[in-house]
Amino acid sequence: MPRVRWLLPFSVLLLVAAACTERGREACASEPRVASDPSIRETPAAPPASTAPASSRDTASPASASIDVWSSREACERALATGARLPRPDDKVRVGTWNIRWFPDGKPGKRPAATGSGTDVAWLACAIAWLGVDALSVQEFKNTAWAQQQTQGLLQALSKHTGATWRLQLDDCDRRSSQHVGVLWRTDRLQAGKPLVLAELNPHGEACKDQLRPGLALPLTRGAGIDFILVSLHAKSGTKKRDLGLRRRSAAQLAAVIGKLNQERAERDVILAGDFNTMGCSSCNPRVSAPEELAALDQQLGAAARRVPTTPDCSHAYRGGAGSLDHLVVRLDEAELHPSATAVSSGYCGLQGCVFKSPSGAAQERLSDHCPVLLDLNDVDADAPATGAPGGPSQD
Repeated sequence: MPRVRWLLPFSVLLLVAAACTERGREACASEPRVASDPSIRETPAAPPASTAPASSRDTASPASASIDVWSSREACERALATGARLPRPDDKVRVGTWNIRWFPDGKPGKRPAATGSGTDVAWLACAIAWLGVDALSVQEFKNTAWAQQQTQGLLQALSKHTGATWRLQLDDCDRRSSQHVGVLWRTDRLQAGKPLVLAELNPHGEACKDQLRPGLALPLTRGAGIDFILVSLHAKSGTKKRDLGLRRRSAAQLAAVIGKLNQERAERDVILAGDFNTMGCSSCNPRVSAPEELAALDQQLGAAARRVPTTPDCSHAYRGGAGSLDHLVVRLDEAELHPSATAVSSGYCGLQGCVFKSPSGAAQERLSDHCPVLLDLNDVDADAPATGAPGGPSQD
């Protein structure tokens, strides 16, 4: 099994440049992205509180209801100081996914970001703490010495905000300045098992080939409660025919990956969470729209798993348009997640209902052009023993 690096806390501690080489562009997940039709402004009704997190305007107390944690780091920290958090019932476990653009520099390359630019690590830690998430699939993390230092700062700040120890595990691809996938989790809420790098999710068939990403699977358990495997993934970006072809290769492996985890890790419950980059193909003939690519993804999943719908239906802002790129695909028992449950797109996506200004504000510049997508699970262990075959979600 490939060696996996662990990043532990100390003592408790915008877009890509247009000129990329053909091989270098494989790492450019922030290359221009085609959003869904910006003229479509429908915002679905909020899901029931019993199946998903509250909207991103919700807070733990009425006194802090007017605080917008996404307007600035200072506003977020004021919200935390009042005790405000995105509500999460005690009997729920919250998972999510967030592509944090080229953490911590906000851009590709080996050189650290200039002072006052790149990821606002303190704001990011505040936002994650406010989200009340227990495990977060992350994408676009660098692993340079500077990035590792900033990661320790993130973990330390999360510990300060939550009173808990946090850990981050990344894939072990050697190119440190490339984008890595990973899982961030709080150890008082979830215990982690042995990780597994999934080379199958790199469309080239090798975990780190041509700077595309493998998947990273991490078993997570909450005592006698829910247990599942969280897989972080990041598909190829771009709207060219080749880009779509590479994404489809990765998608074609999803059912097999679930079956592999069922068999090798003896765990039926699997959550695939990440940036699927479902943006369609503008150079294909005929063109493939983003909704058409999503429909094809659902078809490729078949009975192996299901994609959880997101409310509102976007997770990415680009030039004033809204795109739905980040998804959670689940194979879970009905007792752990009801079939009608929906995920919630938080951050400025939820705050603005996918109706963006151009650009969308400070959070888009200092956190990410993506928004966190959250899903609440029932804290029960209701899955049947793994059979070794993908199968479908239990309807027991």
